[in-house]
Amino acid sequence: AGVRVSIPGLSVVSGPDGRYQLNQVPPGLLTMTAELSGYLSVSGNGVLMAGGNLIFSPLLYPHTPRRAY
Repeated sequence: AGVRVSIPGLSVVSGPDGRYQLNQVPPGLLTMTAELSGYLSVSGNGVLMAGGNLIFSPLLYPHTPRRAY
């Protein structure tokens, strides 16, 4: 929940169940990114066909800063 999912020029925030939907996305090659504070961001590429769906269901890992020694 609360994950920002975006493509260039368009973004949404996932709902309480983690689901999201981007509407009126033009067909073609897309790079999608998922971001949530405290987690590493994830990006993926896919091709959206006209009238089709593109599934992007990333797994986010917590960001753990490394200590300087």
